[in-house]
Amino acid sequence: MASETSADRPPVFSWWPVTVLVLALAAFLPSYFGRLPGFQGTSPAVHFHAVTMLAWLALTITQPILIRRRRFGVHRQVGLLAYALLPLLAVGFWLVMRDGQLRHKQPDLILATAFDGFLFFFLVGMGLFYRKRRAYHGRFMMLSLVPFLNPTLGRLISPAVSVPFELLLLIALLVRARRRREDSRPYAVALTAFLGALAILVLVMVALPDVPQVLWKLLFA
Repeated sequence: MASETSADRPPVFSWWPVTVLVLALAAFLPSYFGRLPGFQGTSPAVHFHAVTMLAWLALTITQPILIRRRRFGVHRQVGLLAYALLPLLAVGFWLVMRDGQLRHKQPDLILATAFDGFLFFFLVGMGLFYRKRRAYHGRFMMLSLVPFLNPTLGRLISPAVSVPFELLLLIALLVRARRRREDSRPYAVALTAFLGALAILVLVMVALPDVPQVLWKLLFA
């Protein structure tokens, strides 16, 4: 195998998925993890969603470690799990949204969930598309965790904080990469997708305020 230059080598973000995991555990402690061991009042849909999300976090923690240890073959084999996990994640998103909306009708959350879901699957899709280009692949897969911050910080601090924080994080990563003269295109693509999805979300909420109610009736009535 040819040697890699520092520009081609994907960044080792072992700390980043671990940080997201710790934040998620803290954010969902009152409503989920704190209900151990009986999980009284927790639906199967919530369990399914939690298991699939934790599985994705475990995958993003494991893969950079394998790269650091130069276990490239094992990294590729473990990475195949993503193809099986992604459909389960999509099902989990749908089930937990349906469960929540039927328990407590909040039509505006449909758009928020769609925003997070689009960004997550777009970034993962870009990561898989560039699976043979390590620098792009690693960055996109780690960026797929950015949407996890929306529900996490929304619970820990305030829903008003999460989206601005995600935006500032993407900008900071882009600026940092350019200052280090690293390839910043994955961050630029992620930021563009984020801003595009956010613009559509704001446009719908301002110009078409009835859309959430219509979606609720179509999906859940």
